[in-house]
Amino acid sequence: MATGDGGQSASTSSIRRPKKSRHRWPPADAGDVDAAVGAARTCFESDEWRKLSGRKRGAMLAKAADILASRLDEVAKLETVENGKPFFESKIDVSMTIETLRYYAGWADKLSGETVPVEGPYFTYIRREPVGVVGAIVPWNFPLNIAGWKFSPALAAGCTVVLKPATETPLTALAMADVMREAGLPAGAFNVVPGAGSTAGAALVRHPGVDKISFTGSTEVGKRLMKDAADTVKRLTLELGGKSPQHCLRRCGPGRRSKGCPERNLLRQGRGLRRRKPAPGREQSEGPGGRTARRAGEEAGPW
Repeated sequence: MATGDGGQSASTSSIRRPKKSRHRWPPADAGDVDAAVGAARTCFESDEWRKLSGRKRGAMLAKAADILASRLDEVAKLETVENGKPFFESKIDVSMTIETLRYYAGWADKLSGETVPVEGPYFTYIRREPVGVVGAIVPWNFPLNIAGWKFSPALAAGCTVVLKPATETPLTALAMADVMREAGLPAGAFNVVPGAGSTAGAALVRHPGVDKISFTGSTEVGKRLMKDAADTVKRLTLELGGKSPQHCLRRCGPGRRSKGCPERNLLRQGRGLRRRKPAPGREQSEGPGGRTARRAGEEAGPW
């Protein structure tokens, strides 16, 4: 387990690369999750973190983006090792994480409240405060990019984070812990608990010290998370579903549909969660070489 202070579990697991070499990593169990949540809670309640201005938090996120940019090839290679996608695609994904960090770095000092006009001699205002400890659970298809969508806004808002990467893709998350440490985040602000969903993930969702869970994954698992989170009345953000549909307008000709839809579906070996939805009418009935656009899409997809 990698935490903000560099703590680690004693046991190890491994990832097999396509070229038969292995990369070992320490899987987290319920005890490790408890330690990570404890570190995140201690940091969240500390003066070092609570009195840190939004501008300084933003500066740390911007520095993390610069460090990640300087290690772009290194981290992209890790993503290719663990995920199997081509190196150039991994570089795109890591570059998107860099942009996400920079975007939310700019938001960190702009999360202000507001005054509300009401009838009578009253002063009414809204103050926005950080939720607390955020548990982030991410899938394996875009491991660092999706994680960045979760930890960047959480840290910008003043929350602390416990990130649970997919079992298959923990390496970039562990590398990100190093980046955050180098960027100057206090111990416990950013923690990583690589492990199975049934152990580390379930422990994170059920933990009473976690205030919010942000999860991306299947609808089936999302339903279980809702039940597990109910006991501690956690806030939940769930990004669930299957193969996202593509809607083709009538003016999009059959040639473009039969070419574009399979390409989008097969991007990243079909793991980009994209699927086309043909437009109604005769336009969908023909494609290049006599093949129909509908048939081309059906044959191309692995689902």
